[in-house]
Amino acid sequence: MNAAQAESKARTVLLGLGFPISTIDKPFTHLSGGWRTRCDLACALFQQTDILLLDEPTNFLDLPSIIWLQNYLTSSELELTTLVIVSHDRDFCDTVAQE
Repeated sequence: MNAAQAESKARTVLLGLGFPISTIDKPFTHLSGGWRTRCDLACALFQQTDILLLDEPTNFLDLPSIIWLQNYLTSSELELTTLVIVSHDRDFCDTVAQE
């Protein structure tokens, strides 16, 4: 992990998932269930992994956040990561899936 860019990357992921700037620095315990789920997704996206398993990643996301997530998952940021996604969102799967 590149520690020098860690905070910047974390903020980018959180903002992409729809977090308001005023919420990013608040404690996790102050978040509602939906925002906690978005935070868990951000944690998974932040880590560098060989395999990333996502179960219904679009739950609790609004349309701009879903579009950001699609772009992020298909970006070169995760080029070396194998994605396994379970979702009922057909458009999302069609956009992200290669096989």
